[in-house]
Amino acid sequence: SKCNLGALGVKVLAGVGNGKVLVWEYLDGPWAAAAYRGPIKKARTRAFPDRKSFVSLEDNDPSGFKSALGRAAKDESKIRVLEIPKRSHCLNVCDYFLWSEVSRRMRQQEQKFPSGKCEARPAFLARMRRAGLALPPGVVASAVTQAGSDAVRGWPRPMAATSRRGAA
Repeated sequence: SKCNLGALGVKVLAGVGNGKVLVWEYLDGPWAAAAYRGPIKKARTRAFPDRKSFVSLEDNDPSGFKSALGRAAKDESKIRVLEIPKRSHCLNVCDYFLWSEVSRRMRQQEQKFPSGKCEARPAFLARMRRAGLALPPGVVASAVTQAGSDAVRGWPRPMAATSRRGAA
């Protein structure tokens, strides 16, 4: 039998760059400025230690990426943003690949669970984070390369796609 983890969702900040998942953080409360100064900065410094500025492709979250605090933190961190219009057919790699691939891998794992196993929420979140961060670099790089968006392919590297998504 399946266990219902409840209707409570979770906000995930995920970032892809350099052919792999660089950031996977769970968010709570006001997060934009803290994300740019914390996990995003740490991940980009680790992946690109010699770079001084970056280009980021983000979703259109008005309460985070587009907030005044988020914009100020991006300016401070020397991050330029590739803007994609709302409802654009150009999707970032997190939207068209990452969420579905993590979900697919989680469902594969669950098929191997013993009958009647009930997974607690913290264990579920830890497993989801491991599934995201463990995506093979070749799989992620292939998704970025095969992006149907001219916007994604047209910008110089290094580039990171970041997204904040609520998941159930």
